[in-house]
Amino acid sequence: MIIGNSINPGLMVNDYSGIANAGAIQGQASAQLGKDISGAISSGVDIYQSMKAQEGQMSAFGKSMDHMAKAFPAQADFYNQAKSEIFDPNASMIERAGRMQGYQGMMQNMFTAQKMQQENQMNSMRMNQMGQAGGAGGAEAKSSF
Repeated sequence: MIIGNSINPGLMVNDYSGIANAGAIQGQASAQLGKDISGAISSGVDIYQSMKAQEGQMSAFGKSMDHMAKAFPAQADFYNQAKSEIFDPNASMIERAGRMQGYQGMMQNMFTAQKMQQENQMNSMRMNQMGQAGGAGGAEAKSSF
């Protein structure tokens, strides 16, 4: 057999599989890019809606601080300070939201303490009334002998 006499015609066929694979890979990359962009947009929309909701909560908090300052003038400085810290233009939205939650917690604790103090005062008044009623009844019982 002489070299060159046995030519395999299958070897002379052009192989385009690399180009076809490159096209498929590019298509997959484009699809993934589209998914990533879509996810980023929906995430941005969610964050924007969350920020708008927090702004609404802060606005309502500021209005309630105004009402509380008018209703309780002795504590007006506290309520005005809370409002000014919530609307601080130098603070980020996250900082202001954290401050609002902190003030809400403090006010909840204050209201709970005031409620407990009122209940203690009511209990003391009841005990005093019971003591006075018992003392008056005991005096009458002694005088009847």
